[in-house]
Amino acid sequence: MNSSLVHIIPSVAIFFNALFLGILFLIVKSKNKKANNYLAIFLLLHCINILNNFFGEFEELFEIRFVFEPILFVFPLLYFYLISTINIKRKIWYYFFFIPGIILNILLNSNFLLSEELLVNIEIFFYTIEILIPILAYMLLHEHNEKIRNYFSDIENKTLQWLKNIFTINVIIHFLNLITFCFDLSTLENLEFLIDSTSIFLTVFMLFYIGYNGYAQHKIIFNNSLNFSNYNSKVIEEKLSLIKFNSIKKHIQSEKIYLDKNINLRAVSLIYNLNENELSRMINKFEKTNFYFFINKFRVDEFKELIKLYRHDKLTLFSVANEAGFKNKSTFNTSFKRFEGMTPSSYLKSIENE
Repeated sequence: MNSSLVHIIPSVAIFFNALFLGILFLIVKSKNKKANNYLAIFLLLHCINILNNFFGEFEELFEIRFVFEPILFVFPLLYFYLISTINIKRKIWYYFFFIPGIILNILLNSNFLLSEELLVNIEIFFYTIEILIPILAYMLLHEHNEKIRNYFSDIENKTLQWLKNIFTINVIIHFLNLITFCFDLSTLENLEFLIDSTSIFLTVFMLFYIGYNGYAQHKIIFNNSLNFSNYNSKVIEEKLSLIKFNSIKKHIQSEKIYLDKNINLRAVSLIYNLNENELSRMINKFEKTNFYFFINKFRVDEFKELIKLYRHDKLTLFSVANEAGFKNKSTFNTSFKRFEGMTPSSYLKSIENE
């Protein structure tokens, strides 16, 4: 049986799943509606790609006068989704990401006397330079993850690890497409089947992954005055005072401000009438850490006190951690292991043996 025909059923499933999710992201109100519009278009482009493959397989039955090649718009749309989600202002040069896709589609539908070989070479060139977009996205995501740890005490649903994985999946699919462009696989049916099957499997997985994570993702907003990359060290050093910082730490501990599960850098800086940069700089300088671990250290200490009181009660570890200010298990487990060098359950066993 023709290997392409074997892929028809999963391709149809991909088409309707992508169509359903794309429409859902377009019409349903969410916490990240503007960014979700880019994600919706991204999904609908996958529907178009499936149709292209279908018409290409049965080209003798259809007379196609217009061709739209959507693949070169995938990374630009994902990048626009990223910058919209982390609330970065779009710069004019970002729109240049769409130029390769626009040019390729003009060439595919024009009457220019381009040989098929030249057209394929142009397509390979555009596919190759398109890899620059996920590289920029990875750099931006790395910077974003540094930033959230300096601003939030809870980073659940803020790391965008799922989006990084989506970029990675599409990079793999992108390279598989490049292989099919660069090499004639007509005589290597098994390899061609493997590449097609891998692309389909990754696309199916990606759709479920987006459906699970995309709708729950909210926009991540920072205060505009916060700038982590441009500290004026001379001015900041004059403002920093170890006595002042120790006083703040003592007050945080005595008033148990860390019990507020949604506390962030801005909220704490407002309490002590400080500039956010100044407080962040103090934490970096005197604690050698970021705001995320600074606040969660208080919560770990609070948990240790509470667990001694509740260890004979039938309470789960996380219910005690929640009372100590932790909002989710992931933050609790990560922070506890960092400061205590063991898991919470191991710590409980150690104090029960005392």
